[in-house]
Amino acid sequence: MINNKQNIIASDIIDKSDLLTREWRDMYNYRMTLEYDGGRYAGWQRMGRDDNSNTVSARITEVLKKMTGSDVEIFCGSRTETGVHAYGQVANFKLDREYRAREIQNYLNRYLPQDIAVLELEETQERFHSQLNAKSRTYVYRVDTKNIANVFERRYMYHTFHKPDVDAMNKAVDGALVTNQIEWNPVCFEHFNSGMMDYLTVNRIHPMIWSPLAGGRLFQEDDLQCKKAMDKIKEIAERHNCEPDTIVYAWIMYHPVQAMPIVGSRKVERIESAVKAMDVKLEHYEWYEIYAASGQQQIR
Repeated sequence: MINNKQNIIASDIIDKSDLLTREWRDMYNYRMTLEYDGGRYAGWQRMGRDDNSNTVSARITEVLKKMTGSDVEIFCGSRTETGVHAYGQVANFKLDREYRAREIQNYLNRYLPQDIAVLELEETQERFHSQLNAKSRTYVYRVDTKNIANVFERRYMYHTFHKPDVDAMNKAVDGALVTNQIEWNPVCFEHFNSGMMDYLTVNRIHPMIWSPLAGGRLFQEDDLQCKKAMDKIKEIAERHNCEPDTIVYAWIMYHPVQAMPIVGSRKVERIESAVKAMDVKLEHYEWYEIYAASGQQQIR
């Protein structure tokens, strides 16, 4: 099975101004957004005879019971299967007394395993139900077509040596199959060499770029290709009076495919560097200097 990530969007059916705070209310409803690595869990929840406590929901309810002293039932936007990950799962649960939302979120993130995180948590309308009020679900399937499988991403991608025939797959499905997330950085040119970048450009598909900084490897001095690329990037960064990672983001966005780099960091300074890239105006020759810097690509 191909590992996939799932994003659930659920919408309240009542305006926030209708939030019930009357003293006679018996239950307090809390809504949260989660991300988790489902690799070692038997899905979100097992039903019927196939009952299994090694699930994502079981881990969460255990911590909530520890905090409140009561059994808690959790509902989610869409149950994930064994080995499936989520980066935007919406869930809700009710408690018989009122807690501050920040208090619950902090407690959960303190005692949950490190592969489960509560990104947001808030008190919501009493009638809100994350599954019944879900408006959309987005599934992401990641396929690695490099000659050598990515060691660090192998649990999150399906590896194949064959280049997918996107046109043939489009004919086999009801609707367009879009490649919109690829790996690209100053030391990874797989999609340039496979023709994928040309396909995306011609079909005006604007891909999201993951690992734009090569997962941090770009800054390693002991990697010869990375060092060559970074030496040139630092040189260009000095000309533009900015940080090297800002230049990398600007370099990616300069390409006519109009790519959108994904910033995989919660550090404010990293995000700020990425935003500054929008104001950097690279010269045409500077783009090609970075393109050829690692020694992998030749300018013909």
